[in-house]
Amino acid sequence: MKNAFKKVRRQFFAASTKMLQAHCSCDQALKGQRAVRNAGLYSG
Repeated sequence: MKNAFKKVRRQFFAASTKMLQAHCSCDQALKGQRAVRNAGLYSG
């Protein structure tokens, strides 16, 4: 029973890390878009 719990917890941690990584890269992309838009506004 304990081993099953460990396995589930490991899978959960792997999934949450993947989600965090995806969220971070998505966040960076959004920040990049905003920076580009701001640069366009300032130069325009």
